[in-house]
Amino acid sequence: MNCMNNFELTLKNPVWNALSETHNKFSITYSGVKFYHPEICPFGAFEDPVKTASALNEYAKLVDSFFLVSENQTPTFDTNFVILDRKIEGVQMVLENFKLVEIIETIVPLTEKHIDEIYDLVWPVMPGYYKKRSFELVVFS
Repeated sequence: MNCMNNFELTLKNPVWNALSETHNKFSITYSGVKFYHPEICPFGAFEDPVKTASALNEYAKLVDSFFLVSENQTPTFDTNFVILDRKIEGVQMVLENFKLVEIIETIVPLTEKHIDEIYDLVWPVMPGYYKKRSFELVVFS
């Protein structure tokens, strides 16, 4: 019997779980599909792929494009309104054996005054994924 712990179950649908818990204040929900507010980041998640079409139509009215994170499920969608551009396979990784190392660098805590610098660093390599307000997910969660 395969018994998954709560952490493993959370990793099976990480965006859904974040929007249900820690990031709930950034969540927009349509018909059982959860999305981040589009100014934060264009991601969403679902539990039932059969019930996603109307939710995707609603969120698509707010954004030019968005990403859904799911483990091996393809949502149903209205092909007259939403286009599935591509499906990207991803993998969750977990560090099980943490090794302490001496930190000799000066660590500078990032604050709101760094938002533009962070955005300018991330946007060229991850266009569309990161918004200027994505910074709030870490700082204000």
